[in-house]
Amino acid sequence: MLFIVLGIILVVVALTNAILALTVSQYRISSHNASRIQAYYAAMAGINYAIDKLRAANDTTNWPLNTSYSRTFCKSGCNVTEADFPAIISSVTVSVNNTDTTRRIINATVNYTYD
Repeated sequence: MLFIVLGIILVVVALTNAILALTVSQYRISSHNASRIQAYYAAMAGINYAIDKLRAANDTTNWPLNTSYSRTFCKSGCNVTEADFPAIISSVTVSVNNTDTTRRIINATVNYTYD
């Protein structure tokens, strides 16, 4: 009888470990996906910021014509300070190639961390 009880306990412990491993794995995947989504929308916000500045015809001092330039947004110590960034976003760098008179190329790079 003792061997049957020990066998049942071992099976229950093994199943518990498997379920715990699956739960932790799903939590990490969900956390990473949430971080990626926040980074994507931070990049899109940076691109929209650049588009807005490029549309302002009188802002040639900060966004000069016929040059390539970039702006970095972060919580402190960058070109543009943005205190409302989510905790995972380190910085957003938006670069604009403004040398072509027919089109402008805007790129955004986001540095972020996840658990």
